[in-house]
Amino acid sequence: MLRIMPRQKVYFDCFEQSARAGVEAATVLREMLGAPAEFEKHLARIEALEQVGDQSTAQVIETLNKNLATPFDRSDIRALIEALDDVLDGIDTVAHKLVMYRATKVRPEAHELAGLLAAEGPEVLRALEALRAGRSGKSVLGHCKTVHKLETDADKLLRRGITSLFDELKDPIELLKWKEILELLEATTDSYEHAVKVIEEVVRKHA
Repeated sequence: MLRIMPRQKVYFDCFEQSARAGVEAATVLREMLGAPAEFEKHLARIEALEQVGDQSTAQVIETLNKNLATPFDRSDIRALIEALDDVLDGIDTVAHKLVMYRATKVRPEAHELAGLLAAEGPEVLRALEALRAGRSGKSVLGHCKTVHKLETDADKLLRRGITSLFDELKDPIELLKWKEILELLEATTDSYEHAVKVIEEVVRKHA
């Protein structure tokens, strides 16, 4: 597994900082979906967390530009921090759409997808912590496997959800706005899967 020099710990600090922001943002999004009257308050919290992701990404890129020694391939470092940032960007986009579209009649599928998203985040964070600690590949990959299952569940839920929209909603505007929101939620679960694919590649290269 990885052997991390002291000066390389900054990368994992940034990965974990971004991942923790993602976990918190997903929790806030679930709260937001459950409290339509407080959309604006929750949006402000998510915007602040999205900035944390941007700062982590900027620090990783700056460190890559300054230092030659890295804990693993530079391309994988960039891909990983960008995937984690994409999660925060996705949650931020969903939150803005809820406000812009005044989507206060929240669909049950949105609650379910947000729940899957919230379940993915802690698994990604645990995988990162295990990778930093130099634990066995099996330990790291176990968390990755859970994320893959959750993302597959999200794919299935999106398909069922869109079918339900066409079956139940007569207002085409309501249908279109919820279709977009559900697709954005599912795409954000994809970003977590992209992150664990990078982690799996790192494990493979350092086995």
